Amino acid sequence: MTRKDYQALARAFHAMRVTYDGSQRGDASAQEVIRRCELQIADVLARDNVRFDADRFLAACATGGK
Repeated sequence: MTRKDYQALARAFHAMRVTYDGSQRGDASAQEVIRRCELQIADVLARDNVRFDADRFLAACATGGK
């Protein structure tokens, strides 16, 4: 995978966070599910690429890469 792919994944997770921000439908547990998915995918990507920066990826998931 390329950096562009990692960025696209982070943007997708960020969009999910915005959609399920806990205030909509009263579903705060959705945020936890999204976070667990981010962590699992970060782990897989780190095993695939030794130069992958999981902390940077997770921060991008939270902020949309901003």
